[in-house]
Amino acid sequence: MNLAFAINKQYIPYFFVVLKSIEKNSLPGEDFTIHIMFIDLTELELNQLKIEFPHFKFIWHNMNNFEFGNFFVNGHISYETYFRIILPEIIDVDKVLYLDSDLIVRRPLNDLYNKNIESVAIAAAYDYKAQERKKELGIPDAASYFNAGVLLMNLEYWRNYNLTNILEHYIQEMGSNLKYWDQDALNALLYDKVLIVEDTWNIQTANFELEYYDKNNLTNPAIVHFTGASKPWHISSENLFKNEYHEYLQLGRFRDNGMVSENTKKLINTKEEIYIWGAGSTGEKVYEHLEIQIKGFIDSDKRKVGHLLKNKLIYSIEQIQRKDRIGILVCSGYYKEIANILKEYRYQENIDFVHQM
Repeated sequence: MNLAFAINKQYIPYFFVVLKSIEKNSLPGEDFTIHIMFIDLTELELNQLKIEFPHFKFIWHNMNNFEFGNFFVNGHISYETYFRIILPEIIDVDKVLYLDSDLIVRRPLNDLYNKNIESVAIAAAYDYKAQERKKELGIPDAASYFNAGVLLMNLEYWRNYNLTNILEHYIQEMGSNLKYWDQDALNALLYDKVLIVEDTWNIQTANFELEYYDKNNLTNPAIVHFTGASKPWHISSENLFKNEYHEYLQLGRFRDNGMVSENTKKLINTKEEIYIWGAGSTGEKVYEHLEIQIKGFIDSDKRKVGHLLKNKLIYSIEQIQRKDRIGILVCSGYYKEIANILKEYRYQENIDFVHQM
């Protein structure tokens, strides 16, 4: 079974969790070839994977020779999200199962992997949160918008119809109009070339939040996919499978990874005045979990400025006088954008501000 992942250095601990969950729930004698696409991993880190998972065969794919700089990313998304569309060019097999690294596998993957996709480009699960994207992307209302985090790919079909090249051109042309990045592009071009599979193969965070959703599907899913900015390794996550995720985390070499980052602990211990950027539910949960004294909250939404949250005043960044003793916890999925703003005000990353969800 060929599996593919796109990871960066930051995601290594979470990638270990995915592999641990696959390892624990695989069938006896099942063989896996793990294709890893990366740009910033070291040989030491790659060798650690071999040591931790001796029964998996690993193949590395260094993506530094591919140009993604003009592809649109924002929020919690990185360029690695686009790597999956290159798979037909770098893997010489007919079929591969691409998996995001923010999920856990709870049942054997063979029933998914053995789906008949000879006449389609991909197999994927319905995305309940994103159906409104169809109108914007020109997708017929009768079609199904799918989630691209679990993607069974017919690579032979892709190569025969030059889909990688077509997708690359579409992504470049659409730019920031792609709200969900390559997933939007995949849906716009492949909506009539997809086999929609059972929800159990990609139960997303939104499935837990929908009032009308059949909750019976959530009792024993095959794959739980922690979509959105709030992940199970974050304080802010309320996913029902958060504890199970941490059970898998305890099985690997990153068992000591807590929900409070080392950078956050250092900031709290070295700064006299702490602000939390994010006057919403995430910022509130971080504040309650840390149980620390803060000067106040900061938010980009001017409508919140001047109001109170947890009896603390909400400021705009313009109202904060820059001082060395100030530390800012950025509790938002739009960390990259906020980090750029803070740098303009001469705050230094991981010294004056850190990301803590």
